[in-house]
Amino acid sequence: MDNLGYLLHKISVMTKTELSNQLKQYELTAQQWSVLKDISLHPEGTTPAMIADRLLSDRPTVSGIVKRLLEKKLIVTTHNPSDKRSLLIFLTDETKKLIPKIENISDDVIKDATADISKNDVQTTMRVLQHMIANLKMK
Repeated sequence: MDNLGYLLHKISVMTKTELSNQLKQYELTAQQWSVLKDISLHPEGTTPAMIADRLLSDRPTVSGIVKRLLEKKLIVTTHNPSDKRSLLIFLTDETKKLIPKIENISDDVIKDATADISKNDVQTTMRVLQHMIANLKMK
């Protein structure tokens, strides 16, 4: 099919499904991994609202994921000193050690998806996708 929207959706679903399959060994979903990765990029602490904004997700979904990650003891929370109504989220020390392993799994999924595609074509695709994202952010 030659519809760009359809192809973007299909590759998104396929990579998420494959990543979730690979993450089963850690009892994680692709969405949970996205939240953990986001938290890892903010070692000073972050809030569910900030995560939702960065991941373009809704707050109730992120709050549910945070709750499950807390139950799994992959993250810890403290009260936000600048806003008593919100929590700051941090990775546990054990989770910090896990992040590189999961990054490798994520990288392998992308390597599989881009197998037999030239490095130049992959870079062009990334540049075009980044441009499309920027175009939509302007709206």
